[in-house]
Amino acid sequence: MSKLKKTLIISVISLVILMFLGGFSLFINTPLKSRITVEAGDNELKQTDFYKNPQIYEALLNYHIPLINCKMVTSLSDIPFDKPGEYSVQFLVNGKINTTLLTVEDTESPVILTKEVVIATGEKCKKEDFVDRIEDATNTKLKAEGLSEYKGKSGVYKIKLIATDLGGNKSEETTLLYVLDVKRKLKIELGTKDLSASKFLTTEQTGLKLEYREKFNIKKALKKTGKYKVPLVAVVKKNKKNIDLKLEVEDTKPPIIKGVRNLTMYIGSPFSYREGVSVTDNQPGGTALMVDASGVNPKKEGIYKVFYRSEDKAGNKAEKGAEVIVRKSDKSHVAEVAKYVKDTLEEITKKDMTELEKLDKIFEFCHTKINYTGYSDKSNSIEAAYNGFRTRTGDCFTYYAVSEALISGAGFENIMVTRDGGSSDHFWNLIKYKDKWYHFDTCPLAGAGSFRAFMIGDLELAEFSKDYGKANPMHKDYYNFEKNAYPDRAMHKAKED
Repeated sequence: MSKLKKTLIISVISLVILMFLGGFSLFINTPLKSRITVEAGDNELKQTDFYKNPQIYEALLNYHIPLINCKMVTSLSDIPFDKPGEYSVQFLVNGKINTTLLTVEDTESPVILTKEVVIATGEKCKKEDFVDRIEDATNTKLKAEGLSEYKGKSGVYKIKLIATDLGGNKSEETTLLYVLDVKRKLKIELGTKDLSASKFLTTEQTGLKLEYREKFNIKKALKKTGKYKVPLVAVVKKNKKNIDLKLEVEDTKPPIIKGVRNLTMYIGSPFSYREGVSVTDNQPGGTALMVDASGVNPKKEGIYKVFYRSEDKAGNKAEKGAEVIVRKSDKSHVAEVAKYVKDTLEEITKKDMTELEKLDKIFEFCHTKINYTGYSDKSNSIEAAYNGFRTRTGDCFTYYAVSEALISGAGFENIMVTRDGGSSDHFWNLIKYKDKWYHFDTCPLAGAGSFRAFMIGDLELAEFSKDYGKANPMHKDYYNFEKNAYPDRAMHKAKED
């Protein structure tokens, strides 16, 4: 090999070695990048992320070759990674300060997670109510479009949400505002059996449902006058909104006086103004029936007026008047009715019969021996009984009157019951047997089948009335009566001991 060639090879090798040593010296003395860029929110930087060749640095550390003595002076915890900008990060490298410029940039748009909002008319809402959360590395500003269209009126409104972060990135999402048209205060009459929560809506709205919240008993509130705070929940799709509205239960209806009719009184004969007359009210208790017969002279023939009055707890008043015809006692048939009762009981009963057996014979006599014609004189039960015994014809009042005469003659206490409601009156007896009261109705009833209203309790009577009403809609609530107006009754049929 020539001398020139050898010299050239040596020179190249020397140059490579010098370059390697120069580069290695540069890496040792200035190992850091002059600038790095990270996305906002990335606060997991390590010291090695600042090196030009972190692999060489880590290899030297692994082999315990202390060629580089590098220590981070600036704490990364002092860098606001949620705020875009340029920040100087200083290191002490082999005794000298090196600086890397850290750029925090925000290039990702915010993520808006929305929710629908339900409010009642008159309520206010703010843009933040429509946001479940906003996901972004930097602070954001929220703007809402569409809220200005809501001016307290009910309806469904589209709300556009716009979020802008510190990097100027924007995101848009659309959600809905449901404004419910509700009644802030609802008045209801005492005696209302039930009140659907939907009654608090001014107008029906598709997809909207109002429900009472748990532990609120609306039926209990309806039983007493007063003002109540009613907790409700509005359900729209999957959205729920608790709403507190007001309910006032008021009593504006006067008592109802029933059974008032013109009466005939016979001088010297027993007489009751209250027979067949009852009073009911939508607020139980405290409602009494007062009879003003001060204008009637029971000892002188003539036509007089009697007044029935009642006032309930709320001060509502009711009054009804009727004529009382007073006649001479020789036209009364008290004696004739007493003879009919005596003769009939001797014919149909025996001394060794039980009380229920005697009552059963009375029931069968009235039920089978009197023919229903649909008419009777309802002015006096004695006269109705007299005509019933004499003609063997009449209507439900006749059956009641004949039954009353025979039952009383047999030694049993009984009173009259009057149907509540319906297109016509209906009368039957309540009998006191062994300190309990039982229903006793001898009037035939078409379509009743094998049913006998003989000494039965409230439950049997109600069950029959319900089934009979379903089969005969014209006779719905056939045995409906104002329960509070009569003595407490047995629940089930009377039985022998």
